[in-house]
Amino acid sequence: MHVGLFIDGYLPIIDGVIKVVDAYASRLYKKCDVTVFTPHCYGQEPGYDDRFPYEVVRCWSIMRKTDDYPQGFPIMDPKFRKQALDIDLIHVHSAFPIGLFAKSLSKRHNIPMVGTIHSDFRPDVYKYMGKVIGEQVVKLQMSIYNSCIECWTVNDVVGKMFISDYGLKRPYRVMPYSTDHRPVADEAGARARINAAYNLKDDDFVWHAADYGDKVTAELAGIFIPGSVYKSYTSTWDDIDNQLLSDEDFGGRLKRNSPLKDEIIAAG
Repeated sequence: MHVGLFIDGYLPIIDGVIKVVDAYASRLYKKCDVTVFTPHCYGQEPGYDDRFPYEVVRCWSIMRKTDDYPQGFPIMDPKFRKQALDIDLIHVHSAFPIGLFAKSLSKRHNIPMVGTIHSDFRPDVYKYMGKVIGEQVVKLQMSIYNSCIECWTVNDVVGKMFISDYGLKRPYRVMPYSTDHRPVADEAGARARINAAYNLKDDDFVWHAADYGDKVTAELAGIFIPGSVYKSYTSTWDDIDNQLLSDEDFGGRLKRNSPLKDEIIAAG
């Protein structure tokens, strides 16, 4: 059995989804062949992937220094495409170019595919592409998950939300996350070592050395120029209510049907 894990960004970039994929691969390679398929990352040192006990295959990509994630071009990388043919099961973890490539690979070569839905991605798509184009992109993304034999979600609420709000048509299974993070055995000792290393005080409210940074925050209330009308830049609570209710991410969600609607009780 050869399992391919497809993700649009991987170590040395670090986020929650990447940690989960690394946890999957670090366990699966002991039982079967595992390959992580992902774009090449900017600034990645030669031989970086040799540190993993499993195989990592990277495709051509574009990534500026200011970008958080690379933009992969798997369809334009013949070596990447060839290596992806030698798998028996696809597990897709993102609905971007690598995910679209995995969908095409599954369809062309009849390879079964499962997908993990990690996050509510519509707000981010709208943010960068606008509502009209963004909604078409969301439909394209959902075509990936609707091509899976089943999808995995972190809880039942997320599964129901993707059925009602995103049009998920495939069955889903709740699959809790897992990573290799372990609780600190000697918390007091660890706190003392970190405090000594970064010259921190033993304070329950200090979590990071940057918490000691000083700053002054000011807010412009308004501008009055003699001979003109005063212009206010502050908002009343009524203004804030209206802004929140008209916001697509916040107010738009309140207007949608929620799978928990019958369980919500208004208080106050």
